[in-house]
Amino acid sequence: MIFRNVVWVVLLWWGAAGLAHADELRVRYEIDQRVSQMFNDRDYAALEQMAATFRDGDETSPSGLQKLTLFYSGVSKKMERSLRLGLTEPGLMQRVDDWQTAYPNSPTSAIVRAIALRNVAWHIRGGGYAASVDADAWAPFYAKLQEAEAVLVDAKNYAAIDAHWYIERAYVLTHQGAAPDAFADHMEEALESHPGYYQLYFAAIEYLAPKWHGNARMIEDFAQEMTARTRDVEGESLYARIYWYVAQTQYDDRLFQSSYVEWDQMRTGMMDVLARYPDQWNIQNFAYFACLAEDRDMLGRLLSRMDDQPIMRVWRRPELLAYCRDMAAPL
Repeated sequence: MIFRNVVWVVLLWWGAAGLAHADELRVRYEIDQRVSQMFNDRDYAALEQMAATFRDGDETSPSGLQKLTLFYSGVSKKMERSLRLGLTEPGLMQRVDDWQTAYPNSPTSAIVRAIALRNVAWHIRGGGYAASVDADAWAPFYAKLQEAEAVLVDAKNYAAIDAHWYIERAYVLTHQGAAPDAFADHMEEALESHPGYYQLYFAAIEYLAPKWHGNARMIEDFAQEMTARTRDVEGESLYARIYWYVAQTQYDDRLFQSSYVEWDQMRTGMMDVLARYPDQWNIQNFAYFACLAEDRDMLGRLLSRMDDQPIMRVWRRPELLAYCRDMAAPL
């Protein structure tokens, strides 16, 4: 059983040059913008159709990420932004009510209700550390999470065909402080049902993160267990994807100092990813990791596959890219 041995983004920043050369970022941007506009227009038929197309066709972005993940991420970001900019909880929930009235037995509309309730919970709580949260916010925070949990459980019979049902419930369980056994049972069922859906593994990482219920050792044990479980299909690629997510959400440029990542295995995994998805987003992110790992050979190989335009969302600042290029230069 998963976990027996070890007890889900802000709106993208778009540089015009980077967007012109990054198919992955263009796809993410287009989905985000379409979801936002359709939600503004209350075009629930179009939203349902988009989700169904991504779900039934198992469509992926150029980097290999399932587009269904990007759809629900777009919905959640739209709700979070709307609440932050002044949309009231009743106003948001009225839109969700209208959506579910039009599509009462839809996996998408049920999952969206849970997403809305979770966003309301975090809007009440605030995003700061627990010590900074107003004491009066905790009860309504947990009450909204419990509402989201009830929505998901009630809709399971028809909504769990959508992999994001499991992701959303994983988030709710994480934020509720679910016991390891309960979370493990949920994730085992999720991965039995949807083993190729990458966001499920990332949702598990949220639970195992030091800021929630785990630590770096648990993350490594999980990465090894899941890579072994998917090796016949994925090779070592899942290991690379897991630690890419870990770097983005937990350790940033301290990945090799603060985690138990095995660089040789991650490097092999990166090449397995690129064999299937040779997008510039993947190439340049993996070059960044090779630089952090001070692997001159792999860094040089990846830099040679970069096009003329760096994606500054990857490199962040010109001096970092210059430093990495100098590292890869012949001695």
